[in-house]
Amino acid sequence: MQGIKQIGVIGWGSQIGLRKGSTSFAEARAAGFSEENGTLGDIYDTISGSDLVMLLISDSGQADNHEKIFSHMKPNSILGLSHGFLLVHLKSIGLHING
Repeated sequence: MQGIKQIGVIGWGSQIGLRKGSTSFAEARAAGFSEENGTLGDIYDTISGSDLVMLLISDSGQADNHEKIFSHMKPNSILGLSHGFLLVHLKSIGLHING
């Protein structure tokens, strides 16, 4: 079967793919997420196993880690972003995205 089988949401909220050692790991566990049931994991393991990656980390986190994030994405996977800051930035430098 083709299509999206796993969605990895990177950041803290209703999703969990975090950096090991992040203080958010304890908060996520307290909220009921766990490695055992597959709802909590390392950011790059989560990205590697996902067909759709929702990147909800800070803008600076995206800028600092984008190369490693992209290198861990599966071929033909989809990247989703949580806000339009990237689109606003592109427009501010004269680039326009249709859609």
